[in-house]
Amino acid sequence: MDDRYAVLASNRRRKMTSSDLEGLHVLVIDELAFYLRGGQKEMRERFGELLRDLVSRGRAAGIIVVATTQKPSHEIVPTWIRDLFSFRLAMRCTSSDSSDTILGQGWRHRDSQRRRSILRRVALGTYSPRVVCRRSS
Repeated sequence: MDDRYAVLASNRRRKMTSSDLEGLHVLVIDELAFYLRGGQKEMRERFGELLRDLVSRGRAAGIIVVATTQKPSHEIVPTWIRDLFSFRLAMRCTSSDSSDTILGQGWRHRDSQRRRSILRRVALGTYSPRVVCRRSS
């Protein structure tokens, strides 16, 4: 990542694009909780710091991090890491608390209002489907 930032600086640019020769890289971490809660404490802390740096600065350098876990509560994934992820996806949740943990406070309610609005527009014949991807704040 630091090498990529050096290339950007030498070309007076702020971020990589898909047309750059270096290309974009995607790092996928399955079961993030395993790496943040298992093993030796020093290794967990080092991994957490490196991950925080990669998630916070990696996008501009053309490095995208995708991490999965079954329950991203603050006991499992510290908020100082979890809150850095720009996009979040929650599959079926068993409680509104689980949904709020993943998507942020109140998003479940907003999404249910959006679904009702879509259903109402479908019934009226005024709905035009489009792909929507919500970015977390």
